[in-house]
Amino acid sequence: MINHQVLHHKFHTFSVLILLILWAAALSGCGGDKAAPDQTRKSADCPATIDISGWHAFTALGDRLLASENVPRADLEAYALEPAVMVWRESMLTLSPTPTKLGNWVEGAFWTEQGDGRKQKLDADRYQYAESLRLSYDHRDRINQLLEKFGQEGVCQTLELARFWVDQEKMPAPFSVTLLPTKPELRSHAGHLIADTGMLLAGGGAQLGRQIVGVLYRDVQAQQGKSPLDVEGGASIAQTVRVLMNEGTAAWIEDMPHTYFDAVHPRLGKVEL
Repeated sequence: MINHQVLHHKFHTFSVLILLILWAAALSGCGGDKAAPDQTRKSADCPATIDISGWHAFTALGDRLLASENVPRADLEAYALEPAVMVWRESMLTLSPTPTKLGNWVEGAFWTEQGDGRKQKLDADRYQYAESLRLSYDHRDRINQLLEKFGQEGVCQTLELARFWVDQEKMPAPFSVTLLPTKPELRSHAGHLIADTGMLLAGGGAQLGRQIVGVLYRDVQAQQGKSPLDVEGGASIAQTVRVLMNEGTAAWIEDMPHTYFDAVHPRLGKVEL
């Protein structure tokens, strides 16, 4: 015998979920009466800035290492104490590299010049970071051009897009993007927005700006809830829809279908979306 009360409850739950999905689609730009911001126009009210002090500290250190200068170990480890680098390290929480470890990674990026016949320690993090750091250094002229353009207009367009998707009280204050060489990654942590210079090189400023806002949205604006795996039945379905709504909106912000990375990047250049 069919339990009509249970059937009615399930149908009602299903109907609510359908409405949630439709609402999520509208939120993601498929409807509504609010026009998306013009990403080609620089905002007249633009308190946004970029912090490239960590980038300059790294390239200066790289110039010394590339010249085969005998850089003291203390100088390598001091890089980790640069304010911008500290911001990045703090965003990694328990995985934050020590000054000694980060100094090893920087040295590893210039091992051809600095190795002096020594055997380099086999370590996955050391290899991956060294590869990424050296990529940024080797393309520093192009990255400097991109940073200049991003500082002039890209960061303002990023702020404008963020204002559209993120509630004012949840916006980082001040709105500043820290760019420095790391692994290919973006971070939003405690009001700090952090981006890898290699990602700027591979994808350009406009794409990076959208990706930064997508990360910020996930961090501060996305609807919170339980994991769908931690609940059952209709509650699990509802939590699944919540996750899909959050990720779908972030992907819309990032313009995921049109994401492109130049082959200059040995890792991102192989990504097919």
